Amino acid sequence: DYPLYENALNKVFAEAAGATFLIQKHYNAVDALYDSRARMQLVNFLDNHDNPRFLSSSRANGNTNRLALALTFLYTARGIPCLYYGTEQGFDGKTDPDDREDMFAGQFKDGQKGIDSFNMTSPLFQFIANLNNFRRLYPALTLGSYINRFCDKQGPGLFAYSRILNSQELLVFLNTAASNQILLP
Repeated sequence: DYPLYENALNKVFAEAAGATFLIQKHYNAVDALYDSRARMQLVNFLDNHDNPRFLSSSRANGNTNRLALALTFLYTARGIPCLYYGTEQGFDGKTDPDDREDMFAGQFKDGQKGIDSFNMTSPLFQFIANLNNFRRLYPALTLGSYINRFCDKQGPGLFAYSRILNSQELLVFLNTAASNQILLP
């Protein structure tokens, strides 16, 4: 889902400057333009081999808290999450070939030679493993309907949505603001 990546995810999560409404605005457009089954089949991503990585200086500038928040969205939002290799290791390459860093020593001709970057105990790896398990344990995250509960139209802030399947409902709250936020009834 390149439009979600380009028009919302970077502004909302990497730069932490966009209104969370940008995500819902994108969802509304998808819902209006495509078959209802398509919304659950779009592939969502935070970085890939054609763009600067999420943690690069041109995006989140190494802020792993922003990445953790974006990953939580990636694994709980509607659609199919796609994790680009190295995100779980904190890779932060900006331009080609630096956005294609080596995972294992000597495997990429233009990458750093002799450095093995795969670490199953790294905090990001463990965080993503937990998100994967959470998604596996709660079918509403993969098959459930999506209902927007709240989004901020003014700027960074709260974004809340439910994922519902049969009697299972998961309520997700995300805060993209730099300060604590309160949602009043």
